[in-house]
Amino acid sequence: MKKKDLVKLREETIESLTKKAHVLKSEIARMILDWKSNPPKNTNQISNKKRELANVLTILRQKQLTI
Repeated sequence: MKKKDLVKLREETIESLTKKAHVLKSEIARMILDWKSNPPKNTNQISNKKRELANVLTILRQKQLTI
């Protein structure tokens, strides 16, 4: 993620970050299941999604601790 994307994530509410984390988890699970039958051309997609999920969860936890 780029810095401007992280800034936008920090501006979001806890509820929207929780929803975004849930969506990312389901996307990662779907991508892992589809990996065997239909391998993607970009093999870094799962890693990128996991990294994005880690960023969302980190920002979510920071917000929870500050409130």
